[in-house]
Amino acid sequence: MPKLVRTLAFVVFATVVASCDDPVPAVGVRLTDSGKLEFLYNPCHESRLVRSVELQSSGTVIWRIESEAGSSLSEFQAGLAPEGFTTTVPLKMEVVWKRLRVEVSGVGDDSFELTDLELGKVFVEREGNMSTEEFWARDTCG
Repeated sequence: MPKLVRTLAFVVFATVVASCDDPVPAVGVRLTDSGKLEFLYNPCHESRLVRSVELQSSGTVIWRIESEAGSSLSEFQAGLAPEGFTTTVPLKMEVVWKRLRVEVSGVGDDSFELTDLELGKVFVEREGNMSTEEFWARDTCG
């Protein structure tokens, strides 16, 4: 019987943890007209604070910002630390390999290649490019 109890406890725990994540991808990548990378975060729960934004290339962190207090900001430009954030890894685009991954606070991420991006559009993995308005209008709570 103890094994069954442990198994049920694990299932309940896993269900609770999974329900904390956004069921629909909440992170998008936008290439601006000036060639800058921007990351947009549209969380399921508006009260969710951003504590970090990290850009990786082949598992290597090439940029990271952190906020101790957390922030309700939803747009971030690669290489810049908005008010309330500190840069813990300065942007190193010379280290970029083919595939990139951006992660917001460990709750949302998006993988992409620079060739996936269209100027002025927001790219979301498995959904493709869309207008900024379409990105913000998506129901990330599913």
